[in-house]
Amino acid sequence: MPARVTTLKELAAQLDLSITTVSRALAGHEQIALKTRQRVTEAARQAGYVPNTAARTLVSGRSGFVGMVLPIRGPNLVDSFLGEFVTGLGEGLVSHGSDLILAAAAQGQSELSVLRHVVES
Repeated sequence: MPARVTTLKELAAQLDLSITTVSRALAGHEQIALKTRQRVTEAARQAGYVPNTAARTLVSGRSGFVGMVLPIRGPNLVDSFLGEFVTGLGEGLVSHGSDLILAAAAQGQSELSVLRHVVES
């Protein structure tokens, strides 16, 4: 069994391929020959390669998250409909490869400032 590969660069070096070719092969791009895609996928599986989510986010500009800000305007914020809505929304997003992040806007705090803080951090 080959040594554990931790980065795309190491996997590319092991296979004597460019980083771009390995990245595209793992993403299933049809520009890459089927045999090469299969070779790269198998090598990645055997090496225990796991894509770096942070790096993927930086390159794509997409986080994979959908945010929802809940304004807290009193003690009776949660009702049964809201719980069902959030559950359904979360399940629907997961089935499309995204995750739901909930943030609360306290009384006197604007939803926009909460959203800005979430995005900037």
